[in-house]
Amino acid sequence: MRASSTWERGLLRRSSGRASRTAFATLAVLTVTSVHAQDSARVQPVVPETVIAAGDFALGHRLVGQQLTACLQTAARQSDCLDLLHAMGNLSIRVDRADEAEAHARRALAIGVAASGPRSIDAARAQRALAEALSAQSRFQAAYDAARAAAGLYRSILGPDDPAVVDARAGEAEAAWELGLIDAASLSYKEAVGAAQRNMQRATPAQWAAQQQDFARLYNDYATFLREIGYPQAGENFAREATRIWRDTLGPEHPGTGVGFSTYGLILNDLRRFDEAVVYLRESLRIRLASRQSVTAILTGYNNLAVALDDGGDRAGAGAVLRAASELMASQSHGDHLLAATIRANFARYLLSEGRGRAALVEAASQLEAARAIRLRLRPPGHPEIASASGQLASAYARLGRISEAENLYREAVAGSRGVLGATHAQSIRARINFAHFHLDRGRADAALTLYRDSRRDIFARLASPDYTASYRDEIGLYRDAFAGQVEAAWQLAQR
Repeated sequence: MRASSTWERGLLRRSSGRASRTAFATLAVLTVTSVHAQDSARVQPVVPETVIAAGDFALGHRLVGQQLTACLQTAARQSDCLDLLHAMGNLSIRVDRADEAEAHARRALAIGVAASGPRSIDAARAQRALAEALSAQSRFQAAYDAARAAAGLYRSILGPDDPAVVDARAGEAEAAWELGLIDAASLSYKEAVGAAQRNMQRATPAQWAAQQQDFARLYNDYATFLREIGYPQAGENFAREATRIWRDTLGPEHPGTGVGFSTYGLILNDLRRFDEAVVYLRESLRIRLASRQSVTAILTGYNNLAVALDDGGDRAGAGAVLRAASELMASQSHGDHLLAATIRANFARYLLSEGRGRAALVEAASQLEAARAIRLRLRPPGHPEIASASGQLASAYARLGRISEAENLYREAVAGSRGVLGATHAQSIRARINFAHFHLDRGRADAALTLYRDSRRDIFARLASPDYTASYRDEIGLYRDAFAGQVEAAWQLAQR
């Protein structure tokens, strides 16, 4: 006998609130010449204001594609078409054509190097675009290399505080986090945020007007990063400010505002303010659907809403949303395989809920196997998402009676989480508690007790950290109350 575990109920979360820097800024690129454009003769994208206001990326992609074709056929120099190439790369990501975006970025790099040299703004800009395109294809090591190259070039040319350098450093941070390089990502984000704040303190009203959406995007992505590494309370103010800027400057129906609602909603959810979270996440999904965003964006909206519904106790609502997402995935192609893995794992969680038969267990295991295979293929060895996926599959295998396989996966989950995230991270604690429950169910009281006691120690260590606000201490306190008092009782029961 053991107490019911709430540790196995939470849904996966993967980069769900991030706003892709180049992709999010796409429609702004259509009307604003780059601050650092090196040649005033370059052809600028032209798209009707109605298309920009609606965030209609598919139509924008078609219109700018026509302009790019004409430019490459008629321009005296190919470098005159660089701004069109970059706009097309951004738009290609928005309509789930990441391979096309990569081709545009590589062509822009070749043209930029030929026109301006390998250590030029043109080369830096193309490397930045290439990093975005590679990341959209889940080629994270190559994306990190390109992002680092872009940030280094921009900094050497423009100095540390230029807006383009801030943007490039943020891109480097995101690429580092995709590889699980937490310290490198944290350092890059902190440097980018510090430089952006220095810029804003001395900006004129005109400069602030030109840069505030980039500022909001940086705050949004930093908030998402803080949330993903276990510090949602530290990201709350950043997310709130990003949402305010986007809503005030873009309007309540714009896709960018929807991104802000998504990030803020997920942070509220992590802070256990479930009702508020669901309001923001429903609104984000509505905006994504109404503005005809890509399949990837809509799937992200479904996933995020399901997270909040599930964490708030509405299992049926979460299941309905995830089923709709699964049906959309089956009917339409999209390029974000890691998002597909997240939705598969979340749907498996729903199938594993209490009262379901063996057929549901088998289907859940199949979904979790596919999700873990995707992460093993696309994530570097040791990434925390692989450890999490192993623990989830272990739970399904244990319930199906595949005990040896389950035990091996639980060990992977414990070692992987602790090795990358540290002993006091919530994922690490959860992995050990789940493994302890597994041992207890097998009658291995001593092994369970060791894991329970380690978990209790690290829960209290996390509570004692000065980095946590009162609201977050309340959340960790729930873990303490649920498990710390059960350790000896569970051990005594197992001895009978």
